[in-house]
Amino acid sequence: MLRPRVIEAAIRNVFPEFDVKPVLNVRLRTDPEIQEAILWEYGLIELLPYAVKPETLRTEALEFIRTRGTLHSIRMALRWVGFPKIEFSRLSWYEYEVDPGEIPTDLQIDAIKAALAVSVQARGQLRRIYHEDFEVKYG
Repeated sequence: MLRPRVIEAAIRNVFPEFDVKPVLNVRLRTDPEIQEAILWEYGLIELLPYAVKPETLRTEALEFIRTRGTLHSIRMALRWVGFPKIEFSRLSWYEYEVDPGEIPTDLQIDAIKAALAVSVQARGQLRRIYHEDFEVKYG
């Protein structure tokens, strides 16, 4: 990963008249437009409609990006959309199923699918959402 000073020097070499300081700190700004653009850049904008606390999603986005594809990122994304204690089971290296602990509504199913879509490894596939007698199969 390039350090800000290395990036600043590289940009100044290519664009000598460009003032790079406002660009280097853009991710620290709290403007809603900037924050939404950052979520889009990180591929998390799909979670915004389902996020229980959107500010948590914004503050933890960088940690999420660093761990994307791991069980930690999956649990983080599911927590963001309101499922902190969901049971996540791998069926194989890339197939998985979840038990939300209650019969989910259609909106909750969409939230679970969105959270898993942005957090699992690239070829990961959701096979089933279930709870007791309730079951929805995919693929």
